[in-house]
Amino acid sequence: RDVRLRIITVFVLMVASIEFFSLCFYRLAHVPNEIVDLNTRLDALYFTMSTTMTVGFGDVHASGQMGRFVVLVQLVFNIGILAMAARLLNVLFRQHRGAKTPT
Repeated sequence: RDVRLRIITVFVLMVASIEFFSLCFYRLAHVPNEIVDLNTRLDALYFTMSTTMTVGFGDVHASGQMGRFVVLVQLVFNIGILAMAARLLNVLFRQHRGAKTPT
């Protein structure tokens, strides 16, 4: 049961962070010279996901100081989320493996 709660927590944090950073980038796009080539909400989601997945195609990018700061915050946050997800997967794997091991 505790593992299910952690899975839900990690999932909710991931979805909330994607929504939060997409909104931040969308708002920053209306500030001159902050986010280049970000015009729509879909562009904001695209930029957030490409930054989250560390793909970074370069077509949309942060050029201003505030935009770059938000990208840095997102990257640090993503590392924390990935660490939590990796730890959770490790716990699940160990529990699954322990349940199948004959005694």
